[in-house]
Amino acid sequence: MSLDCHRWRHGPDGWAECEIRSCRWSLGESFRGKMAASPTVEDEFRSLLESVCKDFGRPWPLKPLQEKVVTYFVQKRKDVFACLPTGYGKTELYTLVPLVMERLLGKHCVMLVVSPLLSLMQDQVQRLQQRGIKAAYVGETQKDADVKRGVVDGKYSLVFASPEAILNSKTWRGMLTNKTYREHLVGVAVDEAHCITSWSSVITYTTLNGCSAPASGDS
Repeated sequence: MSLDCHRWRHGPDGWAECEIRSCRWSLGESFRGKMAASPTVEDEFRSLLESVCKDFGRPWPLKPLQEKVVTYFVQKRKDVFACLPTGYGKTELYTLVPLVMERLLGKHCVMLVVSPLLSLMQDQVQRLQQRGIKAAYVGETQKDADVKRGVVDGKYSLVFASPEAILNSKTWRGMLTNKTYREHLVGVAVDEAHCITSWSSVITYTTLNGCSAPASGDS
């Protein structure tokens, strides 16, 4: 059985930590305060999760570990590492997060998904759009100026990007520091983490600083 590994973690502050060796998710301060002020009981949260799945044509109930991962991240605000079998439905995890949080917070939410495979990103974006979910990918092959502008303006619920795009492009690094993303970015997920060839226990804010350095233009 082949396994794909994903690691999700809330950062200590309001920023979405982006660590190449794993997947870190972080709630912004405005989200953190609202979530803390309005704790959701298990049954209420599960009912909300069910309504989102049905509205977007997803199977319900979710598989046990799917529901556990989303619940731990959104409701309990816990760090999550998910190592699940191929075909288990890991894409649903980061797809559901911004949709559920939009219902909870009453405002548009954005999820950034870092993936190493262009063909996979393109396929995921197409499938999500067919389900009525606003999604886009960024990178060297993205030539649509309207899509690029929409990504920077935070119009998409899910934004897919390669590690190279986030780390090497001034446009996408700068995007993470703009007002829209500070207010609406609810998480960062690293997909296909089994493709990572070099792991480190010391990459934390060094990478975050690289991602969030103020910049203009493109490299």
